[in-house]
Amino acid sequence: MELLLFQRTLFEIKDDPLASYENKLYIEWDGGVVKWAQKGINKKVITKLINTNELAFPGFEKVRLTYKDLKGIIDDPKTYTHCPKALSSVNAIYAIADLVNGKNYIGSSYNKDGLLGRWSNYATTLHGNNEVFKKLLKKEPTAHLHFQYSILKVLPKDVAGGEAVDIENE
Repeated sequence: MELLLFQRTLFEIKDDPLASYENKLYIEWDGGVVKWAQKGINKKVITKLINTNELAFPGFEKVRLTYKDLKGIIDDPKTYTHCPKALSSVNAIYAIADLVNGKNYIGSSYNKDGLLGRWSNYATTLHGNNEVFKKLLKKEPTAHLHFQYSILKVLPKDVAGGEAVDIENE
């Protein structure tokens, strides 16, 4: 019999070391089904541990990604399962802010891989083939670490390039 371990009881434990496993850790309960309370020293087989690091997608209007966050979404899709799906489902008008010098770059995505495809290009090349970023990175090789990516306007996945650029320039 597989049971979900560690569902909250009426008693809250202050600084509970198992709190991060709530509703995520499953164990084999064996023959102890008659006795629901068992000693913590009884060995139990872990049958399932749900990814405790998986991050939920906050919604397009709340996306604020550092370069490190963006790179994580691309390199670790298991932790960020919802983000790649959402970001690849739309194109967008986006902003990249340099948090050191305060400058903002406004861009648009209009490709079959959606916003994730465009931002993946920034994450892998550091400059996304943007001439301004290439110059900045030549002067300051770690400038990309100060970039913050956000979505200004969601566009349909099938938006034409010219239409996206027109919206970007409004």
